[in-house]
Amino acid sequence: NGPGGGAAGGFSPLPKASAYDILLEISGHVPPKDKITIDIDQIQIDDQKVDISGTTKTAEGIDNLVAELKKIECFKDVNRGPTDTQADGTKKFKLTIPTTCMGGN
Repeated sequence: NGPGGGAAGGFSPLPKASAYDILLEISGHVPPKDKITIDIDQIQIDDQKVDISGTTKTAEGIDNLVAELKKIECFKDVNRGPTDTQADGTKKFKLTIPTTCMGGN
């Protein structure tokens, strides 16, 4: 039995994953340095979604990141916001990811 196992009806009020667990999953799915150069400006994790914003050298780098994040079991989808090209040529991105593991359901 996992945490909360044996509760009435098998329902656990505890979330399946904490924000720290989600952060570890994200970290483990970022492509290696030889495949992508990425600078994460912000990661915001709440019980409904994860917001990630940052910059990368190419649009393909964002595609690679999205593809890897979609492999995380808790993420329903990875919604990509607009990509802006900065003065130095880097691509600024924002991702919004609905998560299914943070709530008590």
